[in-house]
Amino acid sequence: MSSSPQDTGVSAGVIESDSESGIAGESGSASVSGSASVSGTDRGPVAPHPSRPDALWLSALGVVAVGILLQAASAVADRWVPSGDDGYWSMMARSVFSSHPPLLGSSSSGAAATGYGFHHLGPVGFYLLAPFVAAFGGIGVAIGTSVINAVCAVTAAVAVRSAVGQRAGWFAVFGSALLAFAMGSELLVDPWNPHLATFAFWCALCCCWAVLSGSPWWAVPGVVAGSVALQTHLSFVPPSALVILVLLLGAAWAGTHSVPAHSVPEHSVSRWRGWLPVLTALAVGLVLSLPMLIQQFFADGPGNLSEVLSSRNPPGQQLGLQTGLRTLSQVFDPTN
Repeated sequence: MSSSPQDTGVSAGVIESDSESGIAGESGSASVSGSASVSGTDRGPVAPHPSRPDALWLSALGVVAVGILLQAASAVADRWVPSGDDGYWSMMARSVFSSHPPLLGSSSSGAAATGYGFHHLGPVGFYLLAPFVAAFGGIGVAIGTSVINAVCAVTAAVAVRSAVGQRAGWFAVFGSALLAFAMGSELLVDPWNPHLATFAFWCALCCCWAVLSGSPWWAVPGVVAGSVALQTHLSFVPPSALVILVLLLGAAWAGTHSVPAHSVPEHSVSRWRGWLPVLTALAVGLVLSLPMLIQQFFADGPGNLSEVLSSRNPPGQQLGLQTGLRTLSQVFDPTN
């Protein structure tokens, strides 16, 4: 059979159209691939895209959190009553909603040794426990402390699991479990400042790991946890300050140099959006530091920060390496 010129023209047009479509498709694919490559190169290291947490991991994390919270239930059942330092924390937490909220942390025993009447840096621990004391009375400090510890344990594990990976997530869960086991049932509900700062510092460390792995938004809870540890006890000031600094620097770097691997943006991310995590973390840290800054610059009498810095060189007393080693050795002296 012979085909008409019209049919031949249609067939040729179809073939030509298909050919052009194929070329266009190949060039389009190359263009998308090229843009993805350029985008990934321009934006620096690519953040990992973790898989969903499995049921076993979530169950293990739940066991850790519930185990910590059960200590509060045990304290309630035993009719736990705050006394001594715990009673002081209960009163200070209650005063948060008064006309004279606290601007300082609890007084430091180091003041007696140095001759300077200074306190631990900030009252953020009182503010965190205040809602629990208002709701439950004196036992609220035990309930609030267990809740804070449980939240820190969960946040630490989730931060590492989501930013670093599955194996690291298991490490964080076991780390939280071991820390809870080492502290014991009594310390998990004890609001005394060295104990309250422990899980907060662990949480800040894990958030720091997440930020350095390319997830800048974990700097925000990391700064919160680091601020709790830093303000609650003076012994946590140097390591907490270092962790907060690394969190901020890491968030600034990760926010401006990484793009999630599972998304290829059509346009370059605005520079200000890359800085948003670190700016948010800075703002949160500043808000948490407001009470101690107000006390330092606007309260009557010497500022607490000035007193802490002045206590480094107490009058008539030399604190050198020899004195420090002798003091440290007393911890291991069974007769002490």
